[in-house]
Amino acid sequence: MTASTRATALRKRLDGPLKLAISLALMALLLRAVHWREIFAVLTHIHAGWFALALLLFQLGVLVRAARWQILLRAGGVPAPLALLVRWYFIGSLFNTVLPTGFGGDAVKTVALGRYAGRPGVVLGSVLLDRFSGMAMQMPIGIMALLLAPGAASPAVGWLLGLLFGACALIVLLMARRDWALALQRRFPAVARVKAGQILLDAIPTYGLRPLLASFGVSLIFNALLIGLNICLGLAVGAAIPWRYYLIFVPLISVSLVLPSFGGLGVREFSYMALFTQVGVTPAAAAAMGLLFYAVTMGGALVGGILYLTPAAWWKPAPDSRSLGVEQP
Repeated sequence: MTASTRATALRKRLDGPLKLAISLALMALLLRAVHWREIFAVLTHIHAGWFALALLLFQLGVLVRAARWQILLRAGGVPAPLALLVRWYFIGSLFNTVLPTGFGGDAVKTVALGRYAGRPGVVLGSVLLDRFSGMAMQMPIGIMALLLAPGAASPAVGWLLGLLFGACALIVLLMARRDWALALQRRFPAVARVKAGQILLDAIPTYGLRPLLASFGVSLIFNALLIGLNICLGLAVGAAIPWRYYLIFVPLISVSLVLPSFGGLGVREFSYMALFTQVGVTPAAAAAMGLLFYAVTMGGALVGGILYLTPAAWWKPAPDSRSLGVEQP
């Protein structure tokens, strides 16, 4: 075993415990800022109807995201039934929740569908683009809200949202223009040396502009559901604030979840507190919103656990892969 291999193995062993430690440390800091009794008092008096609606919107969001994934897979030459993709999206939610990373579910979906279709590279590219398109379409929503209500957020929040919007817009341009992507690769070779960067440069331009735009359109529907879900959580804890704040804050919370943590725990609650307390929501109510969102994702994980343990012969690879439109090696 080489030194680099040993270092990689060590990083993998330390990755989970480190992320768990970060989440525990952040939760400890959170409970120093807000006493747990205050949060518990908010959670014991939530409006059950609004919370139930948030649960429903999360499940609908899984269906919408599965439809977006299907668009990208078809464009890459991998047709798959929507029911199959819904199944693995729910199972991905399970692994995103129980594994010490927010991307564990992506790995599970990639492996499962890669075996099903026999084209793991295309599946991996579709999973990465699926996640990016969902995040990218949140930025224009936040920018539009800032334009309509310039004083709705602090200057720091506005600048952060603007920088993220610019970065996403640049990536979208690179997706649409293969020559630009190649020029970027020549000018900044480090992009191609990073595994994720190489996958994006190689896979994304093959989709074409039409499926790319279609996936972004579906992402708008999903983001509307996500914002509606957060509005329901706010109403559940009694946070009566204008809906435009959610258009600005929800994209930033989504981006924050890429930071190292155990399933977003700690990072998510701090993000809710840092943002929503700026507009009059109490720290206890803001932290409770973050914990309720975690509970909503646990509901999706429960569905994923049931599906994972339930035998389903229909999703296994077909004996003749040509019936799926998959080329034989």
